[in-house]
Amino acid sequence: MPDEKLIKLFKRIVTCDHIKNGWIQPKHPCNKIISFQREQVAGLDIENFQIPEPWSGDIINAPILFVGPNPSYAQEEYYPNSSWCDRDKINFFSNRFSKYANENMGPKLTTDGEYGRPPHYWVRLRHIAADMFKRKLTEVTPGKDYALTEAVMCKSQRHIGVESIIRNAMRNPQNTCPAYFMELLPLSKAKVCVCFSNAVDALKHAISLAHDKPEIIFMEEPMDWERLKECGVRSSKFVFRWRSKIFAFLPHPSRNWCQDFLMAYLGKGGKKILTNELQKDDILL
Repeated sequence: MPDEKLIKLFKRIVTCDHIKNGWIQPKHPCNKIISFQREQVAGLDIENFQIPEPWSGDIINAPILFVGPNPSYAQEEYYPNSSWCDRDKINFFSNRFSKYANENMGPKLTTDGEYGRPPHYWVRLRHIAADMFKRKLTEVTPGKDYALTEAVMCKSQRHIGVESIIRNAMRNPQNTCPAYFMELLPLSKAKVCVCFSNAVDALKHAISLAHDKPEIIFMEEPMDWERLKECGVRSSKFVFRWRSKIFAFLPHPSRNWCQDFLMAYLGKGGKKILTNELQKDDILL
């Protein structure tokens, strides 16, 4: 069972006040992402709204933490709504991969009781993790070797509604999805944290507000942090350490996949740092 701090944060995330406010206020920054589900399901009420996705897998102990922009919505997915009890919700997210971790990269369970095809994102995360661990694909277990979370935790498709929420978080950083992520981050014991796409913007902004600045430990092109935080994810290949974790910023693998993804976007030096950090644990095992 997760610790008390994590449970309290979990409850705040899945019952986020912004859901009710965004449901009824057209100008609310969360209205667009919340409206997405309502547009997919005629007559959807707030009780059957698919709740925010706080994480998937062992968020505390997984050595890799992948951070996406927001989770993808699928109407047919067997997924919690507000009617589920807290214990069942927590078990769903913490053990999401456990029953089928080694079957087809981790398919999603549908409301018909069948396992559908896995999202491309999940498939590619497993490939990235295997590359970082220097293991065969079948030797990497989703949920155990890596966990997933999101900068924005409400679901949509094609990241609809994410940009407005992150822009709002930059003006008002308290009590937003990116703020939830920043509270979740220190509870994770992950050694390596990989942020994709819009999640990069959210983390850059959070770091810019922090008193402790990151230590850049690899950079292909010399650049100070103040200039670096203005760059896009393709602008410079770099890796940095912050608050006991190593971070890498990458483009979203669903739209930018290529052979040797880590090498392409981090370079040999950046990839080696991530691999070496994870090899420390493997050597001890």
